[in-house]
Amino acid sequence: MDSRALSSGIPPTLCILSQEKKKPHINEGFSIDPPVPEARELGVRRSAPRRVSGGGGSKPQPPVSSGNGAKPPSALAPWILALRHTANVAMVILNALAAAGLIFSAYAQRIPPSDWPFAVVVTMTFPAWLWLSIALFAVDLAWWRRTAWIPGLAMLACVGQIHDYMPLNLPHLGMNAEDKERALTVMTYNVMALNDFQHRELGYNRQLSYIMRKNPDIACLQEAHYLRPTKANEITQSQLDSLHTLYPYVMMQGENFALLSKYPAQSINLDFPTKEFKSGEIAGWRLHVRGKIINLFSVHLRSFSLTPEDKDAYKDIVRLDSVSRKDVREAKNAIIPKLKDAGVERAEQVKLLQKYLSRYGGKNAIVCGDFNDPVGCYGLWRLTDESHMKQAYAETGFGPMITYHANDLFFRIDHILYRGQMRAWSIKKGRTKASDHYPLTATFILE
Repeated sequence: MDSRALSSGIPPTLCILSQEKKKPHINEGFSIDPPVPEARELGVRRSAPRRVSGGGGSKPQPPVSSGNGAKPPSALAPWILALRHTANVAMVILNALAAAGLIFSAYAQRIPPSDWPFAVVVTMTFPAWLWLSIALFAVDLAWWRRTAWIPGLAMLACVGQIHDYMPLNLPHLGMNAEDKERALTVMTYNVMALNDFQHRELGYNRQLSYIMRKNPDIACLQEAHYLRPTKANEITQSQLDSLHTLYPYVMMQGENFALLSKYPAQSINLDFPTKEFKSGEIAGWRLHVRGKIINLFSVHLRSFSLTPEDKDAYKDIVRLDSVSRKDVREAKNAIIPKLKDAGVERAEQVKLLQKYLSRYGGKNAIVCGDFNDPVGCYGLWRLTDESHMKQAYAETGFGPMITYHANDLFFRIDHILYRGQMRAWSIKKGRTKASDHYPLTATFILE
């Protein structure tokens, strides 16, 4: 036993172990592992390479994985790191552009078209920007969550416009007996001059047949130039007799409008200046409904005035039917100026409508018809913000809706607005394609 151990007071057993640890164990044919630096000295946590000793020498083995199987960023190839960085930068740029487009198209409705006509075109792009932002938000959540806040904040900034475009109102389960007694159904329907859009020959007029089958209390028809028996439109005398039996008050006004009402109605002479515009008109009636006076305005605002060639070019672009850059440029030069001109005139017509509402609208008013403008347009913003009208679809609808189905121009351009002692209960779109527009029917509860 070592005398130093006895003199130092260290137990003999520990002294022997300490000496054994200092001596490297060397056998013939075996190698000595180099010392492994401590993890504290390197500042990282990693496993040292293991060596399997044998007669042929030592062989290095890969470090033990941390458990998740993923390589640290430093272990990836440089080109993979560069590709990942480029993709992340591209996602940031794409998110920023989509957010800017969404916000700009949402608030362009407040720009008077007379000041900047191109605002009419910008507002029409709002649905495309919205769906792009929704898609990017989903991709961000799955790809790189650090960019998800960009489309998230953009959609939050446009929540009002998104609600108008695609509200998420739950449908009512049922109407009680009291509400049924106070219910009023109003239909708006552009009947396309009572021609059959699908060119069916059935021996009767499909638009009039649909109206009588749905039996609304009030039906406002646009492009109803006449109501008389005609072979071309397949309007029969028996249909007209049934129509007059169902609706005691059938009234024509202007060049475009017809009113079918179960309640007493009187025409309001608006003296609309038709000659000042290329197209478009507004009609008005005063209805007496269960002791209440409701002033009803039917509108058919300025159309886009696209030629058949313009519509064909637009369809080719939308369907990607082998169009060249030249075709796209020519279509753009032909269509966009017409969109801007029509938007400017519609804005002026809406201003006239606001004057009619101020003069004849009274407390209870309903505005419906073919606005030829999608949701989010300048005219609807003025009616809701300045004339205190409410959009029936925003109040009761669910999801996006289209009311025009021809020429791949899938927009909701027919609207029903209201104010006064009533509330919107529901709004439904008809499925018939007798016209190029779908009929739209709103149910109100009078209060």
